[in-house]
Amino acid sequence: MRKIRLYGRLRKFVGEPVLEAEVKSPFEALSFLHCNFKGIEKHMANQYYAINCGNLQITEDLLNVQTDSDIQIIPLAHGNFFITFGLGALFKFGASKVGVTLLGS
Repeated sequence: MRKIRLYGRLRKFVGEPVLEAEVKSPFEALSFLHCNFKGIEKHMANQYYAINCGNLQITEDLLNVQTDSDIQIIPLAHGNFFITFGLGALFKFGASKVGVTLLGS
């Protein structure tokens, strides 16, 4: 079981700060959220996120990396693109996709 730690508006929407699930990668954690929380895709659309696994900052090529660490999904304030340099990759979730698109790092 892996812990998925949620922050900010995402944590408020889900109603829990920490979830436990049988996931092995950040991509599986995102799929878990999509499958288990009705309306989360719409909620996450047009928002930006940093994703971390332990000390590893997730980039597009690491979405499927296998991890034993907690997975953190951190919503970022719009317009604060400079913050992504300290938190890892910046992701934006599209309303019609079950996945992420890398916008910058």
